[in-house]
Amino acid sequence: MKALTSLVKTLIKPMKTFVSPMRPLNDSRNGLALKMRGIICKMMASDGQMAKSGYTGKGFSSTKPSMGVSIMAKHLNVNFKTYNQADLLAKAGHIVARLKDNAYFPEPWPAPLPPLETIEGLVSRYALAYQAALNGDRLKIAERNAISEELIQQLKKIAHYLEVIADGNEAILISSGYDVSHEPVHGKAKPEAAGPAG
Repeated sequence: MKALTSLVKTLIKPMKTFVSPMRPLNDSRNGLALKMRGIICKMMASDGQMAKSGYTGKGFSSTKPSMGVSIMAKHLNVNFKTYNQADLLAKAGHIVARLKDNAYFPEPWPAPLPPLETIEGLVSRYALAYQAALNGDRLKIAERNAISEELIQQLKKIAHYLEVIADGNEAILISSGYDVSHEPVHGKAKPEAAGPAG
């Protein structure tokens, strides 16, 4: 392997100068040099000799997986406490409309999840309570708030189930009517095959 490393050092140096930025990207000479560098880097990386050779493979992805990479996880946003009363009513109605006859989330849903009909009934009750509380009556406001809290809890409950069904597919998550949030998750990136970086 030492002999191979020595040979690689000899080959890579002239290849760096051979790849000229003055040539068009599709120039065959550039393409040949890049392909040769990629093959050599892959051979060395597979035996752990890349670092020992002094060549970092800049401009190429490594066969060695990156450690400590932040991966964006997709979740349904259930932070309804940030909504005012009117926005909550509109959002809840939108979610019910999008879930009706949604092929991704067919009913019946497993117990103890509430059926969509139950949530739709809560939205209707909330709409009436919202209108009744507009005059500032404290009792009506308390009733409205109690219904909104129940509605929020039910929307949170089914959101967890919808996430499981969607399995990270953003298009399916969006089809639910909920907003989709992206949260960084610390983890390992999947190994990528060596080759020219795009």
